[in-house]
Amino acid sequence: MILEVAHVPEGHDEKVEELLRERYQVSFRQPSPNSDPKMANKVLGHECGYNEVAEQEIKRRFGKKALRTIWDLYYGIESVR
Repeated sequence: MILEVAHVPEGHDEKVEELLRERYQVSFRQPSPNSDPKMANKVLGHECGYNEVAEQEIKRRFGKKALRTIWDLYYGIESVR
């Protein structure tokens, strides 16, 4: 399962991504980090639509709490357990 992100958070830790891949089979990609600013809305729209579908599948497989945990860990809001 892949989740799209607009940017990689400051202080990003590769170990967190590895943990999320192992625990939830989730990885992240930044679809277009250097896209034309005129295309920003289109890129953001794609990201939101894509993640909406992916997040529903994560909830189905692992539960609603897992989705919150994934985003919290990715953005460094929650410490790795």
